Amino acid sequence: MLDHGAAVMAAEYIVTATSWRDAQGVKHRRGDVVTPPEGEVDRLLRARAITTPEALAEAAAAKAQADAALQAEAQAAAAAGDSDSGTLDGVVPPVLEPNPYGLELPKKAGTAKAWEDYAVALYEKSEGKAGLKREDAEKATKQDLIELFS
Repeated sequence: MLDHGAAVMAAEYIVTATSWRDAQGVKHRRGDVVTPPEGEVDRLLRARAITTPEALAEAAAAKAQADAALQAEAQAAAAAGDSDSGTLDGVVPPVLEPNPYGLELPKKAGTAKAWEDYAVALYEKSEGKAGLKREDAEKATKQDLIELFS
């Protein structure tokens, strides 16, 4: 990993902030390659507004390695006949028809409780064909429920 001292010597950096306006007033957007003034490099690195191409390459390599490990783990689980891929136990996939039970889907910004109640109501209305039992709905995160039912 590069330290800030070594990074100061590099001439080109990649903007990681949403945007950055240089000393000439030019607005640069995330992903742009820039050459900031040497006096600004340390501050921009500490603020994580810029990064070196090398650091981005290291991060991409680490992500690729993690993705490969997850894929290998999933393949090993499938080969072993393990059907639990980290999902909730007892989850019944949602019905593919749009809202066949007349239930109003909670807003994504709604509370976790609203999503739990929706999952349970769907389970009850569908007679167990869709939705979740109360205990499974309470174990799920709000994001899990949104992904399952929206």
